Amino acid sequence: MDLLTYYGVDWLAEALVLIGYALIVYKSRNGWLVSATGSLTFVAFGFMSGSIAVILSSLVFLVLNILGYKNGKPD
Repeated sequence: MDLLTYYGVDWLAEALVLIGYALIVYKSRNGWLVSATGSLTFVAFGFMSGSIAVILSSLVFLVLNILGYKNGKPD
């Protein structure tokens, strides 16, 4: 198994989403933006891997992240 089959895009996306969630847990509104960036990166990964399911679910998570940021309280 090659860990860099997708040039690390998958790893970057996962790291961004996890860091974003951690920031949200610590009440940072910026966590939504970091997670949204991770979702966009997952969309790119979905295209690279040819997975419609990854693309669609990442777009749903992107919308949820945007709504979270929009409706969240300022830091």
